[in-house]
Amino acid sequence: MRNPFSMGRTPQKQEVDINLASIIDCLTVLITFTLASASFLSIGVIETGAASVNGVAPAKTPAHVSVVLRNDHSIQVNVRGSFRQSVQIPSGNTAPAAWNLANLGVTLDTWSKAHPELLKSSATIESESAVPYREIVRAIETSRKTVAWVALGGL
Repeated sequence: MRNPFSMGRTPQKQEVDINLASIIDCLTVLITFTLASASFLSIGVIETGAASVNGVAPAKTPAHVSVVLRNDHSIQVNVRGSFRQSVQIPSGNTAPAAWNLANLGVTLDTWSKAHPELLKSSATIESESAVPYREIVRAIETSRKTVAWVALGGL
């Protein structure tokens, strides 16, 4: 069948060249802008609880330890779960103020002797903004001597 718009001419095939270099350049710029404007994910720990499927409550809630290193060199330690305990550990007695991690270890050890389930529990180490990372790692090492699983939270 004849094309009504050809006006009596036979259709000619045209070859089209696609310039891939300009397409790749555009995609590179788009990817760069996408990455630069993306809101990056903040890592944090969220405690969630779910109801039991069969309506029976669990026998014991496992203990969870929360350790917060404060800017004023104090340490807040909280335990939730099978028992509740909270203590504020003041800074050490050294001339430049320091976190009293030895007292943190003694506190966790004392609680684990009174409540052996603490040895199988988890802990979250958090800190305020001005706490050096070296001190956070030292708090993790101290907590791992008593608590089975330690995670960073509140970052």
